[in-house]
Amino acid sequence: MDYVLVENNTSIIYGPGPWKHRMIQSDVDNLDIDYKVSPTEPNGYLKIADILEVYPATVNNPTFDYLYQELSGPFWTFANQVATGEYTVIDRDINWIKGDLKILLAKERYRKEIAGFKLTIQDVEITIETDRDIRNIFVQKYSLMGESDTCAWKFPETWLTLTKSDLGNIIASGAAYVQTQFDWEKGFIDLIDAATTIPELKVIKESFLPAHKLNPGLTP
Repeated sequence: MDYVLVENNTSIIYGPGPWKHRMIQSDVDNLDIDYKVSPTEPNGYLKIADILEVYPATVNNPTFDYLYQELSGPFWTFANQVATGEYTVIDRDINWIKGDLKILLAKERYRKEIAGFKLTIQDVEITIETDRDIRNIFVQKYSLMGESDTCAWKFPETWLTLTKSDLGNIIASGAAYVQTQFDWEKGFIDLIDAATTIPELKVIKESFLPAHKLNPGLTP
């Protein structure tokens, strides 16, 4: 059971929380009230003084959308020797919402950035991985190759013997693919910055990250 320590039925001094007699005793002492708090949980209402009471407490937590809303309160009522806390759902500050949307957007862009793409090399369609480490490996290999050198490279679909020109094509195509993802992100950044209402931001967010996909846990 949780409790609140209340002064004049207006100020919550302790809680809501479990019975911790030492903490409650400290609060009582700070009010210069001569009372010994028992270590035994009272299992109900306790009157310490005319201005100081302990109530068993319940808090009603409404459901809300963490991205766009927040809780205000709790606001307390005291009746029948029970304290009840009620939260009110309010809109979050629009600038905080914009900041959180940009974080989600960056994570989604990163997911797209490293997802890879299809490219035809030597009449074979292959998957080009776009993980940042892999992209660096392509560039390093290209810089070390002579103009007439070739190298064997394993792709998800097959092995290919690549020329330096093939690698150059892969690098250029990969750079274009990645830039497209950053351009995609920048377009939504501009929309977010221009928005002036929460309904506008909801529409924008659903455009780049529908609710059923709201868990992009990658680091951008």
